[in-house]
Amino acid sequence: MNCPHCASPTTKEQTKKTTLGYSTFSCMVCQRVYDLRCRF
Repeated sequence: MNCPHCASPTTKEQTKKTTLGYSTFSCMVCQRVYDLRCRF
């Protein structure tokens, strides 16, 4: 999944889930954390 902030393909799925159960991802380039709804 590409980062919605910088469009980098270098992302990693985190073990933490949101309160609604969405998977979270972190970008290795811009260091942002986001979920599938891009709320972070």
